[in-house]
Amino acid sequence: MAYTLSEAAEVTGRSRGAILRALQTGEIAATHDEVTDEWTIEPDDLFRIFPVAYHIRFVLEAVEPLRSEMRELRSRLEAAEAAISAAAKRLDAKSEEPPPTRPVSARAETPPRRRRWWRLFRLGAEG
Repeated sequence: MAYTLSEAAEVTGRSRGAILRALQTGEIAATHDEVTDEWTIEPDDLFRIFPVAYHIRFVLEAVEPLRSEMRELRSRLEAAEAAISAAAKRLDAKSEEPPPTRPVSARAETPPRRRRWWRLFRLGAEG
């Protein structure tokens, strides 16, 4: 991302005149657009001449949205971990309960009736 003369002055905390003098003396390499009369300065050249101390505010402003996003993600992570913990506790409590008993059907309560096959022959002989 290249800077214009005004942006370079804002980022470094220097005046436009100081940046322009550095351009005119050749300390900073930049391109000049004759049509719009604007300078395009590469960040590497700009920060090579004007050390990091001058653009700390710019870096802090760029980092602040990332910090707020990180805070939001941390809160979402904590909420997800709390939900997982609650689900794990419910599962643990459910596993400690005795298993449900099967309902006893009416057939199981009465013993099955035994059929006596020899009675069939006796009934058939009499009739």
